[in-house]
Amino acid sequence: MEDIVAVRIEDRTNGKFFLLTWGRIFDRIDPKPLLDAIENNLTKYGISNVSKITLCESLQDAAAHKFFYETFFLMAQKLIPFGKKKYPKWRAQIKKRILKGEEIYWLR
Repeated sequence: MEDIVAVRIEDRTNGKFFLLTWGRIFDRIDPKPLLDAIENNLTKYGISNVSKITLCESLQDAAAHKFFYETFFLMAQKLIPFGKKKYPKWRAQIKKRILKGEEIYWLR
C-alpha cells in the first residue's frame, strides 16, 4: 500500500464517490482495517447505503475527479516524519484522526 491512497465508495442512493486518505496507517499491506475505519464514518457525510468500498489499485483511478490534483497536492505538502521516534507518533495521530472521520479528503 502507498502513503496516499484512493478509495472508491459505491452508495445505492448517492452513486459513486472517491476519496484520498493516508495508506499504511493501520496496516502496511492489508487495506481492510483502513476501509473499515472509513466505512464506520460514512454516515457523518450523509452516506448510509453503501454497497461497496474498495481500495483503488492506483491514484489514477480517481484522477479524473474534480479537485483531485488540488487535494493530492495538499496532502503531499504534509510531511511524513521519518525515524523511530517521530514516525510512530505521527502515525498514531493520523490513525486517531481517521478513526474520527478526519484526514479523509472527498473528491466529488
